[in-house]
Amino acid sequence: MKHFLTLVVVIIIGLGVEVSSVTSRNNTRAGKLTVACGATTSQNCTYLVQEATTNPPANPCTFTICKQSSDICRIRLDFTTFSIAGPAIGTTSTGTSIPEDKGGSVGDCNVDSFSVTAPGYKSSPVVCGFNSGQHMILDASGICHKATFDFTGTGSTRQFDIKVITFQQHLQRYLQQ
Repeated sequence: MKHFLTLVVVIIIGLGVEVSSVTSRNNTRAGKLTVACGATTSQNCTYLVQEATTNPPANPCTFTICKQSSDICRIRLDFTTFSIAGPAIGTTSTGTSIPEDKGGSVGDCNVDSFSVTAPGYKSSPVVCGFNSGQHMILDASGICHKATFDFTGTGSTRQFDIKVITFQQHLQRYLQQ
C-alpha cells in the first residue's frame, strides 16, 4: 500500500502572505492561510498572525478584510492567541477625589489596542490585554473592514493568532456555536 504526502508552502515576500497546504493520499486538505501586518485578504479561514515580539514590525498594524462574495453577512474573529498590553489600572478610595486627568483612563486601552471597522454598521469595541479563547462577530460590510492594532510603549510582549471566518446568509445558525 502506497502512502504519500505532498507539502506545499508558498511565501510571497513583501505582501506578508504565507499559504501552507498539506494534501494526503485521499486528497483532503488541511490548509492555513496566514497574513502579516499590511496584508489584504478576502479568503475565508484566514489567520492574522504576529509571533511573540516586544518590537512589532509595523505600527499601526493593519489588516484589510474584504468579503469574498456579496452573500457574506457576518465575520467572526476567533482569538486563538491574543496577548497585547492590558488596560490602564488604578485604585480609588472612598471620599477621595480622582484627578480629572487620571480617573477617566482606568480600564482604557492606553498602551496597546485592537479594533475592527465595519463601514455602515457598528464597529467592534476597542480591546486590549489577554483575550485568548475569546471571539467577536461583526456584520459584514460591502466595504472592506480594517482590523487594526495600535502599539504604544515598549516592554510588553505582543502576540496574536486570529482566525477570520466569514458566514453566508444561509449559514448564520452556525454563529451560535
